Amino acid sequence: MSSDSTSRLCDKCRNIFDHWGDIIEDEHLVKLQHCEHIFALKESSARGCPLCGQFYRSLESRGGATEVCDATIEVLNNGRTPAPGRIQIISFKRILSDALRDREDCWLLELRFCVPRKKDLNADRPESPPGTNDIQMDEADSDSDGAPDSIASDGGYYDEYACKAILLPSTFAGFQLGNSVKKLNFSTTTEGSRINMIRFKSWIAGCEKNHDRCKIKEHSLPTRLLLLQNHSFKLFSTSGMKEPSRYATLSHCWGRLKILKLTTKNIHLLQKGMSVNVLCKTFRDAAIITRGLGLQYLWIDSLCIIQDDPEDWSKESKLMAGVYGSSTINIAATSATDGNMGCFFDKDLSHVWSHRVSAKVGNEERYYDCVEDGIADTCLQRTPLASRAWVIQERLLAPRTLHFSSMQVFWECNEVTACETFPERLPAPLTYGDFYLHKQPVTLNLWPKVVQLYSTCKLTFAKDKLVAVSGLARIIHSQTGDGYFAGLWRENLENQLCWKVRMPSPAPVDVRAPSWSWANVDGTVTLPPSRPPETSEDVVCKVISIDLFESDPFGEVPAGSVTLRCVYLIPCELSFRQDDLRPYLTQRDKVVPVTVNTDFADQPGFKTYSFIAPITTSRGLLLSKPRSNFRSTAWSSRGYERIGLVHFDVPDLAELVGSFPTVDLSLMTRYESENIKYDEGYIISIQ
Repeated sequence: MSSDSTSRLCDKCRNIFDHWGDIIEDEHLVKLQHCEHIFALKESSARGCPLCGQFYRSLESRGGATEVCDATIEVLNNGRTPAPGRIQIISFKRILSDALRDREDCWLLELRFCVPRKKDLNADRPESPPGTNDIQMDEADSDSDGAPDSIASDGGYYDEYACKAILLPSTFAGFQLGNSVKKLNFSTTTEGSRINMIRFKSWIAGCEKNHDRCKIKEHSLPTRLLLLQNHSFKLFSTSGMKEPSRYATLSHCWGRLKILKLTTKNIHLLQKGMSVNVLCKTFRDAAIITRGLGLQYLWIDSLCIIQDDPEDWSKESKLMAGVYGSSTINIAATSATDGNMGCFFDKDLSHVWSHRVSAKVGNEERYYDCVEDGIADTCLQRTPLASRAWVIQERLLAPRTLHFSSMQVFWECNEVTACETFPERLPAPLTYGDFYLHKQPVTLNLWPKVVQLYSTCKLTFAKDKLVAVSGLARIIHSQTGDGYFAGLWRENLENQLCWKVRMPSPAPVDVRAPSWSWANVDGTVTLPPSRPPETSEDVVCKVISIDLFESDPFGEVPAGSVTLRCVYLIPCELSFRQDDLRPYLTQRDKVVPVTVNTDFADQPGFKTYSFIAPITTSRGLLLSKPRSNFRSTAWSSRGYERIGLVHFDVPDLAELVGSFPTVDLSLMTRYESENIKYDEGYIISIQ
């Protein structure tokens, strides 16, 4: 770390700050040419330019450096000139909401590389993508993190990689970043972490005293807790407790390690008590942290729920909102892939570094700390624990969490996010991005964000797809009284049916939800707002009934039907292009002007007869006869299944309907006519 690295900047980077006054006049978006190619950036980094080093490290840490280097070599081998790296400078006033503080004089520096895909290298087209000098950026693009985005150009595709750095004023919010990092005791030992326990206890005390949004409104106790003693523990029933007790919970990855679990066969042994030495390292570390925080009780799922008793598991899984929501602190073993890794790590200081640069604005000399982008994302989101689906609700249900990552410890509550580097408050520019989850009270408005992040996570058992988020759903239901149906809410259900999968996966082997529910698919899901916006699209269909084939809407829901009354129903055929596998629709060999997003990845050459059921004036569901062999005949014969979402490429839906006739029931087969009725609109059931 350097207090002032301006003198060591390369000419390209120095040029940015020599013209800083001109650059910040346009606080929205400035674009400058930077390095000749990725190897020039690498060389400048090796020569000591701190900003080039930070850019290269950003790209390397997210796995993009190797891909860009390989693609650049391919370009050179084909006798072409690589596209240069280009800097975009964007004010955080544009990226962050007006409601967030910490935006003033904060800047995102983004270096982008465009490289052609391998199959396009020999094509006869320009050496760099048209418009590369004018790459447009908006808020939706602000979470690019080194992974490639595809850019269509002259019939070919370019992969675009981004590496970033963030500029914060050196006196940002009273923080002295360089000094605070130097003072930290990033110890590799448990004893050293106990020294930091003073800070952790102060976070908890300040939160309990000052944060209204973190106060526990209704106290409840888990059925069982672990009573921690000096070098032992025992399973403790809370039924005899007269007053709620303070306790910690643990969020952890099970992994494949064999660990001690509570079963019907050993419950008497755990009730009697055992040495902590029989516990895996993660559990032992959690016990140390719990005792260090002055708490006596700890809840761990594998030791407090009877693992070989389905009835106990079903009962306890319904209590998760209370278990985590009433805890004093949730301990997250964030970087541990299994119980062997624990909560304490050898800390890598290179992940907590910055350099200081100076820039002239008129007669004023300004100083900025150039901070590594995505510190919160790296420590909280891109971790083994964050990939576990159950953790989404554990993180949101708990009023406060300590995340023990391999880099540093993070604190989260409903009002403050902090870390050992920024112990008072993490600056908002370090927490931006579509996939960053801000800790906050659970509300209906948060549900689309929950679904988006949850859909990226992994489950050991696919049948838990809806159960693992049911604790959050129960809280929202208690707040609103709204009906909950397989991951969707009754209010504005028509719009919510228009969810979309970002990257379709093959159809699942086992049924875990109806086809109209996002829980039926694998992959990142975008869900429309749970409440309609003030300027909502015109809805052209209506849900007239919902039937779940299970008694508990918050449990497993493998089957259910939604019956719609649609103004229009357009017959078509779904096909996939042979060259790029993109789906398209035709009616009597005429291409329907829509953009198709299929729910599952199908093989090229696949075709199916289908229908477009417009839900709004711009979007509709793509339906077909059930083609999956795992749906029962008795069920599937009663309706259709969703296979995708379509966006209309024409501004007027009536224009589309005028060019592509709707269903004529008199011309349909017996099966189709039995499953589509007409009563002031087409009546169709989706399973």
